[in-house]
Amino acid sequence: MGSKVPTWMPIAQSYVGTDEIRGSKDNPVIVKYFDDVGHGWVKDDETPWCAAFVGAVLEESGHKSSGSLAARSYLDWGHKVDRPKYGDIVVFWRGKKSGWQGHVAFFVRETKSYVYVLGGNQGDSVNVSRYAKNRVLGYRRPSTMAASRTTKGVGGAAVGAGTVAAGQAIEEVASKVDESRDILLNFPMEYVQWIGLGLMLGSLALILYARWDDIRKKGR
Repeated sequence: MGSKVPTWMPIAQSYVGTDEIRGSKDNPVIVKYFDDVGHGWVKDDETPWCAAFVGAVLEESGHKSSGSLAARSYLDWGHKVDRPKYGDIVVFWRGKKSGWQGHVAFFVRETKSYVYVLGGNQGDSVNVSRYAKNRVLGYRRPSTMAASRTTKGVGGAAVGAGTVAAGQAIEEVASKVDESRDILLNFPMEYVQWIGLGLMLGSLALILYARWDDIRKKGR
């Protein structure tokens, strides 16, 4: 584990015990996770929130998150590591390995068969739970401290204002790309088919209107 504790882990630990509220009410702490990662349109605690929790904790510690609500978005965050350390991010598959569903949380420890992680939406709560190792898609770690949205937690290292501004601009573009990808991945296929049909009918209507207008003009 090492003696250095990642800055986000004490924050993650402070949320242990945060639970969803059953019924019509929603836990405002969980709802705020969504807002912290740029998805303030989510106003309930029933929407899957494991990625929102991880992202909110990272943002609170001064590190950039993936900005996405898709657990597997963290496979493109930071850099890949083969031997995880305390606080690394673990991405698991759900449903099927080749699918899009997943779960993401912070690495705590491991045994021969299981990985223990601190995460959100684990039994509708923030806690430490174990998952089978054969469900792990990858372990990730921040590439550099300069990847933070702020200099908070950098240990006093000076970062030029121009570099920070440029990094933030790139991060915003990447975030928008992730959001668009998430929408496409989560969009029901039947809706896609109806949209395709609507576009086709719309194009046909425009062609017919153009032909009718041409005939009308020639008839004058």
